[in-house]
Amino acid sequence: TKLVLVGDRGMITTARIDALRKLNNNRKAPTDFDWITALRAPAIAALAADDGPLQMSLFDTQDLAEITHPDYPGERLIACRNPALADQRARKRSDLL
Repeated sequence: TKLVLVGDRGMITTARIDALRKLNNNRKAPTDFDWITALRAPAIAALAADDGPLQMSLFDTQDLAEITHPDYPGERLIACRNPALADQRARKRSDLL
């Protein structure tokens, strides 16, 4: 049996993920636990750094990209880009300057 928890950054914290990993490593547990959540801004910024795996060129043909990183072994990292939101933020930034 597999159970997938879906939640935001506040619901599925690093501590909860660590607890789920421990449950998954317990061979007596009847259920495998997975999770879907979002990374916090600093983690995303690190992945999008100049030498990171998340680059804008990945979004050329679609607004989704799957990347890997040693900090997240065995995890699927899916990045999405919202062009409308990016335009809105760029306009707001420009207005504030």
